[in-house]
Amino acid sequence: MTCKRSAFSALLVLAAAALSGCPELQPAFDVTGTHEGLYSVGAGDLKVMKDCAMTLTLEQNSDGILFSKSLVTGSVTFDLSCVLGDDLLLTLGGLAAANPEIAAMAGLLSVGPFPLTGVVFPDGKMELHTTEDAPPTVTGVTAQLAFLGKAGDVDEDGRMDNYDGTWLGTFTVNGTVIPVGGAFKAPYIMEY
Repeated sequence: MTCKRSAFSALLVLAAAALSGCPELQPAFDVTGTHEGLYSVGAGDLKVMKDCAMTLTLEQNSDGILFSKSLVTGSVTFDLSCVLGDDLLLTLGGLAAANPEIAAMAGLLSVGPFPLTGVVFPDGKMELHTTEDAPPTVTGVTAQLAFLGKAGDVDEDGRMDNYDGTWLGTFTVNGTVIPVGGAFKAPYIMEY
């Protein structure tokens, strides 16, 4: 029995050593960086919010071994100012410059950051979700979110250039659960 266990353990070690060098099982690029993008809430022609700004900050364990190279952590922040008209935003911006209370209120137009964890697959598909133990934001908002999409390395420099897909989940604000879902695209790399 001990001989069988030793042989099985040796086989596992050899398989792990062999697979660690297989590029087909490793992500094709590193997703680490701060990525600016847009999100919408709704589907098709029925969008409640459209082209609102979002920021994804991601870190990949690209120095890990075997499958740990696929692990991704980070955060997402949503800008809610898109629900206001451009005129109101300009007025609010002007007032915020002169009044600290209004400047603090303008800060409420952003929600997050919400911590994320997930995985990037060798074909560029990436799944991210909020962590279960994520604390509420400063404004008391909690979120259970999932992002499912395809990342790409357009210029083939080994770093992610874009990430597009769908997102869904819930925000909880003062005990009220708000279901959300829609599309997102993060084509802008701010920093690596």
